[in-house]
Amino acid sequence: MAEHRAKSKVNPDTKLYKEFAEIGISHFRIKPIEWFKCESKHELLAREQYYIDLLEPDLNCNDAITNYEKIREQQKRHDHTYYERNKERKKQKQKQYYENNTELIKTKYEANREIILALKSERIYCEQCDCTVRRDHISTHKKSKKHQSNSK
Repeated sequence: MAEHRAKSKVNPDTKLYKEFAEIGISHFRIKPIEWFKCESKHELLAREQYYIDLLEPDLNCNDAITNYEKIREQQKRHDHTYYERNKERKKQKQKQYYENNTELIKTKYEANREIILALKSERIYCEQCDCTVRRDHISTHKKSKKHQSNSK
């Protein structure tokens, strides 16, 4: 219960912690539903998840066991939302960096020009199409009708 008290101050917007604020934390108790002998914490959390699924409680409704696929999906949504919100700001930063470092960028490019061009013009064999494609055209080739028809 002490952990919940501490978290309620840090993140007061969750359903449970709103109830703490509304009713008063002294009205809440953690009562065991069953005494369960387990060999590991994972086993204990699996049993807790069983009761969460069975009872469908209003307040203790967070998953006891971390579902990594769900987390990955939430992270993707968050990343996309973050990108959309900050797209213009990122463009401005890139533009500003380029303006401030134009000479440095050009100098680095000129110093490595032969290497860069050699890498770009390297020929890569596409097994699906039985042809060779320049490295800098591989993504365009993979979108082409020829590649798409051979991948079926």
